[in-house]
Amino acid sequence: MAYQPPDIVSARGHVVEALNLIEGQQVLDIGSGPGLLVQDIAQQFGPPGAVVGLDMADNMLESARVLCNDLKKRDL
Repeated sequence: MAYQPPDIVSARGHVVEALNLIEGQQVLDIGSGPGLLVQDIAQQFGPPGAVVGLDMADNMLESARVLCNDLKKRDL
């Protein structure tokens, strides 16, 4: 997958760190692609917060749904 080289994975880690999120916050990822950043944020901060990914490409949204399927979902 094009989004998995070590430099890209490292960059996502830097983004998560730079966001300086705290537990319980809600995050909107616009242009979320296949959902990797959404997954990273959700796994690190989890409930009671929420992460929502938006993308214009249906195939990216489907990839994100599959990738994040096991994450706890709740209504916002």
